Amino acid sequence: MVIGFVAGWVAVDLRPDLRASLVPPSLFDEMARGQIGTGVQDAPFAAAFIIQNNIRVALICFAGGMLLGIPTALVLLTNGWMLGTVAAAVRLGGYDVQFWSLIVPHGVLELSVIVISGGTGLMLGDAILRPGQLRRGEALARVAVRAVLLVLGAASLLIIAGTLEAFVSPSALPDGAKLAIGAAVGVLLYSWLLLAGRSPRRRRSFQFDRPAETPA
Repeated sequence: MVIGFVAGWVAVDLRPDLRASLVPPSLFDEMARGQIGTGVQDAPFAAAFIIQNNIRVALICFAGGMLLGIPTALVLLTNGWMLGTVAAAVRLGGYDVQFWSLIVPHGVLELSVIVISGGTGLMLGDAILRPGQLRRGEALARVAVRAVLLVLGAASLLIIAGTLEAFVSPSALPDGAKLAIGAAVGVLLYSWLLLAGRSPRRRRSFQFDRPAETPA
């Protein structure tokens, strides 16, 4: 995904004329007026559609592992490319804050989940390509249990991401507030990923026995 993002950014940087085909001029006008995505009257329906679409992408990343992980890698590369090209095009227009305030509230969670789902697909592909001393079916079965748990846990987070994308990202909140919400979501997500399930360091147990009383 990072490779796709960098490649997309460089492509627009080398060919600024691509900006018009990537971002319509009307969008820049809306950004200039501060009116981009201010209507959320259809947010519940949008949230349902966004959640469904994101889960579909996550499942494609996972299932792509059965084809040696090639579709998975392409999905990650494509998502990075799209974000990189649009971000570079918006950068040329001078609307970075407005753009990232529209992306960050849900994007931190959504892109992280897509990367995790991509990781599960690559786990499956790796088991097929490098089964080690096991039969390919056995190696795949061993990895599949962990991969399925990972992708199901990640897909459940897309409900939160879709809700944020429908209600928070296009809302009339100040740009700073949206960026702060995205940062808070990122801190909570990665604190959970890095710390949850890890047993705390075992403390030494000291047994304090009260000494027997001796006569004076």
